[in-house]
This record gives sequence, structure tokens and C-alpha cells, in this order.
Amino acid sequence: MTNEEIVNIIEKLDVPIKSWYISKYPSDEVGNTLSSTATFLDLNNLLNSGKGDVYSLLGGDADTNVRERCFEKLCELTNQTYDEVYNKWIKCGITKNYASKFLYEINLKEFKENFESGELTMLDFIKDYITPDLEELYHEVLEYEEIYANGWTIEELFKMGKDDSYWKERAENFIKKHNVSKKDYDEYTKYFDEYCELRDKLLDELGLYRYIDSDLTIDKIPEHGFLDGDTLTKVKDIKEGNSYTVARIMNFGNCVELHYYPDGKAEIEYGYKYTHDYWESEIEEANWFNLNMTDEEVQEKIYQLFQDKFGIEKENLIEEEIEREI
Repeated sequence: MTNEEIVNIIEKLDVPIKSWYISKYPSDEVGNTLSSTATFLDLNNLLNSGKGDVYSLLGGDADTNVRERCFEKLCELTNQTYDEVYNKWIKCGITKNYASKFLYEINLKEFKENFESGELTMLDFIKDYITPDLEELYHEVLEYEEIYANGWTIEELFKMGKDDSYWKERAENFIKKHNVSKKDYDEYTKYFDEYCELRDKLLDELGLYRYIDSDLTIDKIPEHGFLDGDTLTKVKDIKEGNSYTVARIMNFGNCVELHYYPDGKAEIEYGYKYTHDYWESEIEEANWFNLNMTDEEVQEKIYQLFQDKFGIEKENLIEEEIEREI
């Protein structure tokens, strides 16, 4: 590539993302919150470097829709395929800020309310909690849901496409991607079942599935998720010279565990969930633990540690219980 060609590419990319986005998508209010300085050149450099957070670069209230639209524009400007750009993003990984903002602070009360009020509402609610490794699954779920959870056949989409090309394009893309033969155009039930399987897989990967059919009412789910405590090894069963995980208390995104080791020392492990299957942890000594404690005392202590570390207060649960009784 000549120097002149490089200069031309740089000039083409040196376009403020915010001004382009507002012009292209004037009805999306998120555009007004985006960074005033970020350019497509910055975005391209970030992806090529493999370092940095795309959402931080875009700024403001940038969400999945904004990112996808910017990726599509970047493809147009650089002659890359969407897969090429997307794979670069995957390699950038998930920053702690991104994870803490979108994933492990999910409000399970709101999730359950949105799920119970309808599938489209639920899918829209969870889109900001979808990590890069689940993007493809999410969009496949959305594609099935949009067509078949509404009771539409592909033939109906083509009819709708006479007035709105969006639906015709959706039908054509679906036929191509899933090899749908013409005789299957009206098999609503078949594809709806596939949608349900994909949806359940997505929610399970996110760790949300157990909250759908649970006997728990939404009033019992605190802001950061239902708090679940277990005694894994009773204190009286601990034998010197062996290792044990004694007790655990956790919610959707945080965990506190008490570990006992052969040398008689004990440690507390604080866990932070960054993606659906990845945790990081901090370790500290648990000098307060001894073999004369009761299981109830251990549970009470690690609950207090969880409260101190992650801010889930028992008083909140008591207040909710009182409100339900009233």
C-alpha cells in the first residue's frame, strides 16, 4: 500500500462517530450521548490493536445497537467483512468496566418482570447483558423470535414486505440461513419450537434460566439477585490434615466461600463474575474461624462478609417481607 493510499484511508476514517450516527439515525436518542471526539479511525485502531473497550470509546449510553451500526459502517469504510471486524472485537476481550456495568449487576427482579410481560420485552431487556461470546446466539434467538413467536409464517412476511422491505429482507435472510424449503414456509410450530430451545439455551448460558420457573416470587429477589447460602461441610465433620470448602453464600454475580486447609488455616474467597462462565477472585485470611464454631455461626459470619463486600443488606429483605405481609 502506497503512502497516498494510507493517507486516503486515514482521511476516510477520520470522521466523528457521533455526528455520523445522529445524521444516520436521528430517531435514536442515544446518539446525543456518544463521545464527541471518537472517530472511526479511533475505532479501527482500537480493534486492530486488540486492546481497549469499544463501549468506552463510543461513550455515553452506547449499547449493542450502536456498536453493531458502527461496525457495519466501519466495514463499509475499510472493505472488511462484518465477521472480520467482529472477531477483532472478540479478541479485545471484556474489560472489567464493561462486565461490571452490564453483566454481574443484572437486576433479576426486573428480568423476571420483563420475562413475564412478554418475550420481546425480555429479549430487549437482556440485550445489554449479552457478552461478546454470546452475541451470535442472541441474534439467532432474536431472529427466530421476531418471526415465529408472533405467529407469522414466511409467506406472511413476504406479504408484509410489500409495504415494508424490512420484513421481506428478514424472510429472505431466514430462508437462506436456515435452508428453509418452500413447502416449509408455513410450518410455524416447527420453528417456534426451535426458537424456544435457543432461548432457553441463551438464558441458561447467562445463568438466568433458573429464575424463570422458580417458585421464588420477584419480591424475594434483591437488587443483585437471589442470595443463596450453603453449608458444604459441617464443622464437626472437618478432619485435621484435609482440605474443605466449608460454606458458601452467593447471588448471580458475587460469591463468598470459606476454605479450610491441611495446615489448619482458613481463607475467605471473594468471587466476581465477569462473564457467564468466568470468575475472578480475591483471597484473605479467615483468622476468625475455628473448629468450635457452629454451622449457623459460620453462615452468619460469611453473610456479614458478603454484606460488607457487596452491599446486600439483610434489612432490605426484612423490609420486603414486611411490605408483603401488609
